[in-house]
Amino acid sequence: MPLARDRILLTTAVVSGAADETYYPITGINFAAQLGYRYHVRACVCYTAAANTTAARIGLSASPTTAPTLAAFTVMTATGITAIAGGGYTGIVTTASTTGGITAPATGSGVGTAGTVITLEGFYVPAATQVLQLEIAPEEAAAVTVQIGSYLEWEIVS
Repeated sequence: MPLARDRILLTTAVVSGAADETYYPITGINFAAQLGYRYHVRACVCYTAAANTTAARIGLSASPTTAPTLAAFTVMTATGITAIAGGGYTGIVTTASTTGGITAPATGSGVGTAGTVITLEGFYVPAATQVLQLEIAPEEAAAVTVQIGSYLEWEIVS
C-alpha cells in the first residue's frame, strides 16, 4: 500500500513560461496516484507577477493521460470561488496537446506584484496509475513566479 498522506513543499521558487493561457509544471510538486484509491487533494500556490495586470490559474495534469473516474475540485482565489465537478472528465480534462490532464478553468484569480494565493481542493479517483503534476498558467503573456512555501498535499481516503 502506498503512503497514506503526504505534503510536497516548494523549497525553490519556480518561474513559469510566458505564453498566455499555457500551463507550466511547478517543478517538483507532483505525486503518483495509484489505481484503486480515492484521494483528497489540496494545493496552495503563492505567486507573484511581473505586472498588476497578470493573473494566473492553477491545475493538475496527469500522466499517462487517462481521464479520471472522478475529479471534483473547488478553486478559491482573491476574487471568488469556482466549483469544478464532474464524473469522469467533463469540463476539466484538457487534450493531450496541452497538458494532457485536469486543469482548473479561468477563475479571475486576482493579480498582483505583491503576491496572490490560489487554493485548490477536492477529490480525485484515477482510472489508471498516473502522476499528478501541479501546474500554473499565466493569464497574460508574461511569466509568474511560484513562491517558496507553496504546496500540494494529498491523502488516501478509501
